Amino acid sequence: MPSLLSTLSLLVLLIATAGYYLIKDNDQVKEYLFLFGIGRTDVNHGFNTCVKLKDTLYGCEDIQINHAHGHAYLACMAKNDSRVNYFPPLAHFGKRDDESDPVYIYDLETEKLTRLTHPSFPTPLRTHGIKLYTPPSDPSRTIIFLVNHHPPHSTIEIFSHVHGTTVMTHELTISSPLITTPNNLVPLGPRTVLISNDHKHRNGFMRHVEEIGRFPWSNVVLFHEGETRVVAGGIKGANGMAMSRDGKYVLVNAVAGGEVVVYELQGTGAETGLKEVGKVHVGILNDNLAVDEATGDVYVA
Repeated sequence: MPSLLSTLSLLVLLIATAGYYLIKDNDQVKEYLFLFGIGRTDVNHGFNTCVKLKDTLYGCEDIQINHAHGHAYLACMAKNDSRVNYFPPLAHFGKRDDESDPVYIYDLETEKLTRLTHPSFPTPLRTHGIKLYTPPSDPSRTIIFLVNHHPPHSTIEIFSHVHGTTVMTHELTISSPLITTPNNLVPLGPRTVLISNDHKHRNGFMRHVEEIGRFPWSNVVLFHEGETRVVAGGIKGANGMAMSRDGKYVLVNAVAGGEVVVYELQGTGAETGLKEVGKVHVGILNDNLAVDEATGDVYVA
């Protein structure tokens, strides 16, 4: 009579053999494993000119540059473990830490780092995506759009920062039943912004189903002057967003699909819409996007 060990060994061998042939002849399974780094060698490019900051920063999720002023705006964490207990994008809904996350300005010329204060907004920030908009009528002012995950609901906060000061003044909180899992943004005006929801389900069992199955259930919504509506759907984990240099296209990272979805920007104001015109397969869990202001090249992280 075969021993338990030999039976288990045979079972493991059968499972491994079946798994091998399943992967060998199934492109979808191979793509799934490749997406998570199995069977893939990653090489970073362009890091030879990087400069390490002297200051210690934690979890800077997003960085945006105001090229006219030579300033980088950084949305970071207050401390190394700020997102361990409570951070909805990671499905962490435990104990809430009321210490506010910092927003910094980094001077690209002097290498000076300055934390911006926000006395007009006493509620703590739990930062995520950040984007900038410069009003054509007042280039000394930068409008900051921030994804804020402070409980109980994730919101979009709009601040105004005047060049040369260390204060960002709160202007508006955007909240809507359609803004459920906000990740990133593309401002189209001082009160108009596109927002990516990276999940359909904020938490619970169906969120895990959505992630494991890589289902195209996420979307992009438009906020304009108090009104919110869905302008693009069927996305596999809508994540980082960016505007093309010519302002004609909006790029959205579909992290669960390992692809960048390209939309043509149509209309203006309340009539703004997105028309899908293509997808670029990158084969990685693509998080954020950046567009080179000088060349128009797109960088995918």
